[in-house]
Amino acid sequence: MDWRNWVDAESGKTYPVFNPATGEEIAQVPLGGLADVDKAVAAARKAFPIWSKKSQMARSDTVLNIAALLRENARNAQD
Repeated sequence: MDWRNWVDAESGKTYPVFNPATGEEIAQVPLGGLADVDKAVAAARKAFPIWSKKSQMARSDTVLNIAALLRENARNAQD
């Protein structure tokens, strides 16, 4: 696994990601299956009671912070 914090697929299978401009393989990412979907749904259900009690402002702040981190990581990945 690499710095992107991917969760390994239950199957252990991965698939390649290619840079469309160069054709170069830039990553191997997990190939999720039904067991992985079940884990994701269980995690979402576990988080929902806490998340749903947060104010709209707190949820918005969290989503905006995630968006900023995604933009920063996208810039770093281009380097």
